[in-house]
Amino acid sequence: MDPIRHETPDNADTSVSDARLVEKKATWTQVQLRLGRCTEVPGSELYGCADTPLRQAGAFDENYVHKRFSLAGLEAALMGSQETTTAAAVEDPSGNDSSSSSPYWTALRRQLRWDVAQQIRYGEQLQQQQQQRIKEEGEDKEHFAVQSPSSLSSSSVLPALTCIGGVDISFIPNTNDGIACLVILRYPSLELVKTYMHRCTLREPYISTFLAFREIEPIRELFEKVRDELTAMHTMPQLLVVDGNGVHHPRRCGLATHLGVTLDIPTIGCSKKVLQMDGISREAVEAAFLKDAVVDASMSPLPTSTPPCVLPLVGTSSPAQLYGYAVHSHLNSVKKSIFVSPGHCVGFAVATALIVTMLRHRIPEPVRAADLGSRAFIRDSLASAVAADATVERTEF
Repeated sequence: MDPIRHETPDNADTSVSDARLVEKKATWTQVQLRLGRCTEVPGSELYGCADTPLRQAGAFDENYVHKRFSLAGLEAALMGSQETTTAAAVEDPSGNDSSSSSPYWTALRRQLRWDVAQQIRYGEQLQQQQQQRIKEEGEDKEHFAVQSPSSLSSSSVLPALTCIGGVDISFIPNTNDGIACLVILRYPSLELVKTYMHRCTLREPYISTFLAFREIEPIRELFEKVRDELTAMHTMPQLLVVDGNGVHHPRRCGLATHLGVTLDIPTIGCSKKVLQMDGISREAVEAAFLKDAVVDASMSPLPTSTPPCVLPLVGTSSPAQLYGYAVHSHLNSVKKSIFVSPGHCVGFAVATALIVTMLRHRIPEPVRAADLGSRAFIRDSLASAVAADATVERTEF
C-alpha cells in the first residue's frame, strides 16, 4: 500500500468534540454561502437537445460572458480538428451538430459556440466604448482606427489561454503535516514549466463538504510564497485546476470555488468521486450513461479519435439545477468517470471542454502532475530521513 495517505479517513470527524464540530459547521456554512454568492458562473446553460423539455435541456444565460481569457479555438481543440471556426460560431451559435452521437455532447458544443459568440459581442462593446471615450477626449479620427465588427474576434480583446496551474496536497503518514504542490504548465501543450512545494501543517479536521477549510490555507500560503516569482516570470496561471469540487456542492462552494474567489483566479474543480447530493450519485451516473447509450459497458475500447462521453449532472429538485458534468474517457470504464464543475469565472461547458483537452490519463494533467509531484517529494524526503537515521546508527555503533 502506498505509504502516503492521500485520502482522508472516514472517521476524521471524531477528532473534534460534537459541540465544537457543530460550531465549526455553522460558521463555515455562512462563509460558504457568502463565497458562493460571489462566484462568477452562469446561472444556467444548455445541456440537452432543443426538442426536449426544458428540464432536460437547460437554457443559455444571456448575461454571462467569459472575460478572463479567449475561448477562440477551444471547440476545435476539443474535437481534435480545425473544422470549427469563430465565424461559424457567430453565424449559428445555437445550431445543431449531427456529427456527435451523444445529445449531451452536441449540446455542450452548442453552448461553447454561444460562449464564443458572447465574447465577440463583448469585444464589440469594448471597442465601441473605447471609440466613444476617445471621441469625448477630442482626439483626431486617425488616432483610433478600430477593427470592423466582421473582423473582430474574442482574441482581439482577451488574452489567449497559455498558462495553467494545478494544485494538490499530499499528507505525510501519521502526522498532520502535508506538502502543498503547485504546478505550472503551458497550454495547450501541457508542457511542465515549474513545480513549487510548500510544507504545511493542516490545522483543521476533515469534515465532509467543508474540505476547503482544511486545505485552503496551505494553498494560499504557497501562492503568497511564489507570487512574486510567478509575476516576474510571467507564469501566473490564468486558470487553476483543483482536485475537488466547484459549484457541485450543497452551498455551491467547494474547494475550487473557495480558492478561485479567494485568489481571484478562474478555477475548475475535478474530482474522482461524485459528491452525492440532490439526487446525484455514482449509481445514478452509471445508470444514466448506460441508459442513454452514451457508453456500453461491454464494448471494446474506442479509437483514440473518439471524444470522451459527457453527462450533465442535473439535480432532481425543482427548479432543475446543473452542477457540472461527468466525463468518461475511452481509456477508462464507466466506474472511473471524473466529475467536473466550474469553480470561479468559467462556465460549465467551458470547464468541461478545457478538462477534456487536458486528459492524457484518467485525471487532467495539472492535477495529476501536482499529485505525483507532492507524493514524490514526500517519498524522497522520507527516504532521505531513513538514510540519515541509518547513518547515525552506524556511526554511533
